[in-house]
Amino acid sequence: MRAALAVLLLAGCTGLPTVSGGRSVSPAPEVPWSPPAGAIPRDREDDPARRAELPADLGARIQRLTLAEIVDIGLRNNPATRFAWANARTAAATYGAERGTLLPTIDGDVTATRVQTAAMQGRTSVEQSVLTPSVTLSHLLFDFGGRSGRISGARQRLIAASFTHNAAIQDAVLQIQVAYFQYLANRALLDAQSCPSTSAISRPWTCCTSPAAKASRCRSAAWPRSRRAPGP
Repeated sequence: MRAALAVLLLAGCTGLPTVSGGRSVSPAPEVPWSPPAGAIPRDREDDPARRAELPADLGARIQRLTLAEIVDIGLRNNPATRFAWANARTAAATYGAERGTLLPTIDGDVTATRVQTAAMQGRTSVEQSVLTPSVTLSHLLFDFGGRSGRISGARQRLIAASFTHNAAIQDAVLQIQVAYFQYLANRALLDAQSCPSTSAISRPWTCCTSPAAKASRCRSAAWPRSRRAPGP
């Protein structure tokens, strides 16, 4: 009884499994997890292109990017789309592994035996080596629908993961478009606030002289020119 209790206490004190010699999870809910050395492949750690797929001339033409180009850059670097795509690839690999159970299994084995007889009473010693190869072919013919059920379940999970990936792309596109048009609205509001009120009244057909307004070639052509009201 005491031995069993000691085993239970030791099992309760056992920590979580490690990953590459480090902690597998964070030690506390408020502490982020730090991956140990070797947990991240070296090519992904040193290659900047794997961290962010950004055009080389992005800084030079950032003011001339179209909405389609911004959406493309956002989709390539959005963590939600990458996560959903990785889940879809995992589901595809699982589905392929389950379909592999339809194929037969071939097992090969080679046994090496060496026998040496010592010389006794005038007899010569004998040394003999024997190799015994063997090949086994096995194939599951019927398991009461268990195999087909697992394959069907893996296929449905793959379809669900692919649709989840599509939904993640649609959500990312929506967020990018909302942020893009919000940026345009805020920039137009900033340009409008930087225009002097007297200039806007006396010359409503011209834009304010701020650098941002000149860059955007702003025109307030929608405002009609002021005219004197006709006399009685």
